[in-house]
Amino acid sequence: MDKAQNDLTSHSVKKLNALTSLRFFAAAMIVLGHCHGVFEHTNKIAEIFALNQAVSFFFVLSGFILVYVYPTLNNPRDRGHFLLARVARIWPAHIASFLLLLILAPMTLHPTIRDSVPWIILANLFMVHSWIPLWNYFLSFNGVSWSISTEFFFYLCFPFLIYRWQQTWFKKLLFSFLLLLAIIAVVNAFQLPNEHWIAGLSLHALVYISPLARLFEFVMGMAIALAWRKTSHLISGNRITGSIMELAALALAVASTHYTPVLAYFPSTKIWCGEAGIYWITCSGSVIFFGLLIFVMALEQGWVSKILSWPFAVLLGEISYSVYLIHTILLRFYQHYRHVFSDIPGWILYTIYWILVLIISHLIWLFIERPIRRIIIGLWPKTPKYNSSQSEIDCNESVRRFPSLLHLLKAKSKWAVIFEILFVSSVSLMVISRIHQPLSLVSNSQAKESEDHAAWFVRGKTIFLWPIHNPDAMYGVNIDGIKIESDAFVVGATNDKPALGTSHTVQVPEGSESVLFIDLDAPAAGIFQAFWSIKEDYCENDSIKAPLEIGRNVIFLPIPLPAGQEYRLRIDPGTAPGKYRIRKIEIHATPSG
Repeated sequence: MDKAQNDLTSHSVKKLNALTSLRFFAAAMIVLGHCHGVFEHTNKIAEIFALNQAVSFFFVLSGFILVYVYPTLNNPRDRGHFLLARVARIWPAHIASFLLLLILAPMTLHPTIRDSVPWIILANLFMVHSWIPLWNYFLSFNGVSWSISTEFFFYLCFPFLIYRWQQTWFKKLLFSFLLLLAIIAVVNAFQLPNEHWIAGLSLHALVYISPLARLFEFVMGMAIALAWRKTSHLISGNRITGSIMELAALALAVASTHYTPVLAYFPSTKIWCGEAGIYWITCSGSVIFFGLLIFVMALEQGWVSKILSWPFAVLLGEISYSVYLIHTILLRFYQHYRHVFSDIPGWILYTIYWILVLIISHLIWLFIERPIRRIIIGLWPKTPKYNSSQSEIDCNESVRRFPSLLHLLKAKSKWAVIFEILFVSSVSLMVISRIHQPLSLVSNSQAKESEDHAAWFVRGKTIFLWPIHNPDAMYGVNIDGIKIESDAFVVGATNDKPALGTSHTVQVPEGSESVLFIDLDAPAAGIFQAFWSIKEDYCENDSIKAPLEIGRNVIFLPIPLPAGQEYRLRIDPGTAPGKYRIRKIEIHATPSG
């Protein structure tokens, strides 16, 4: 082993377990944010705190840890080993989540992604998809993996950034900040829209997704690590003093995720920062407070860091990377088949969801992340034994004696892992059986009246409501998968792929109640409006101006049309591109009474 390699491992003697554990809480913030409006009891916290700022925390933490572990990269061999170790850490789980999405939720992929599959797949495989500021690239397949691509960009920049870091840190920090300001200025000058799903450049793509805009947060973490190295030995105190410092830093970080969005929308902020600056403050405004929290927790002088260093907390931190990568895949699957679970109380579904996320993440960490990482690291010639404590995103071997999330049950590890596998298998069988169980559409007169609910289904003798949490939700229920049986019937298929904006005649049978479904040959986009008339004059009905997108291609008009009339129906695409065409219009009707 040469001196340079010894240098690489000599800095990893002290493991910062508290920082590893903090990663789980940051990942949990992201999960809570994405669950907002999908499960019951998840709305309040997302309305109080800017949960997406947890991504900023990850970037700052990454910069801090890399400087802590790799204060120098002196030669090409060091740099090559560093880059291989980084790829070995992030690539296996990234590919595993990519494949998991193709298995569980391929039906949730946008068709425009399918049109460019070869290039998009290559961009994902090489982890460069966030470098392309087009939504069908950076949000392709597993959408949250855009941040992994951005992180990979930081890894490639790190050997250049760390060069003579102690002498040049301020210039590099200033450069990254000026680069951010330049991007914000350009976005404001061209008044780019803040939309996720538009063709072309957007504010979201350049300010939130782009590695160039997020580089400042990473370099800020590097600067805080340098400050920590120079001053940590000067900061000493007892456990009480350390605990006060940790609690204060934690309180400031939490409070900043609430108040920075408030500050962003002050009138004076808009004058000075514009829309792009407001968006950056809303999404990344807590960067300084996150850096302070990381600095204080790395001292490990208080009870908070002591608790965060418990083995189970560290294990949660270790699996947090997989938690982050797979949680939206399970969420998309649930949203696609949400009608299948609508008779189960929301809190039970939410609990099962979290259990599945944690267990599957643990299994990926145990059987994919660690083994494949070691194989990739082994490709480097004469590489010293891989020290998993080299970064906050590496496996902490101190938790080997607790290889299962169920270790608190004091079961032997192998039996605990077997239990985890059996649990996932049993839930999977239950889900499969429910998906293939037919559902019947029933009259709204048989269901509980509620302004928040619109579609009614029955399973056996249980009548339940399917809630419309968010009419603008990207993923919903695929009505094509529902078998209409019993007394329900379908009428009114019209024309052969008529264009939107044309009129169609539909017949609602006498003595029945109905809901209307419009099946498109492409995903719905923009604002759709429906107008109906008994004669030639169209009457705008406010109750059906905001139909719900279901299963990507199906539009559901949530208010039943009155029965016993023939209507001329006009569906206008609003801002949707003209290529969208209607495949079929159906009236799903059931006899009244």
